[in-house]
Amino acid sequence: MGRRRDAVAALAVLVPTVAVVVALDAPVTPFAVAVGALGALALEALLSLRAARVRAVWDRPRVQLASVAVGLLGVAVAVALVGSVAATVLAAGLAAYLLFLAVLTSLGR
Repeated sequence: MGRRRDAVAALAVLVPTVAVVVALDAPVTPFAVAVGALGALALEALLSLRAARVRAVWDRPRVQLASVAVGLLGVAVAVALVGSVAATVLAAGLAAYLLFLAVLTSLGR
């Protein structure tokens, strides 16, 4: 059940982020996609160092809801500060995270 919830939260941020990428005609370059994907995997690796603690915090519904809200606000702030390429980076990171979840699920881990 945990991965399903994680995927729903990621999708709740990814869908509007992709809409921003499309609406702003943000550049989708290999560099921006790589930065997003590698950033997501690096963050997941760091969080896995304290997996039990992270899961205990993440399992709180308020934390999950707040993370989606912060993610959506983060997209807006990042685009305002950095430009439309920030939406591409964030979308790529979220997509990589969803792919990571899919791989783990298919491996039965």
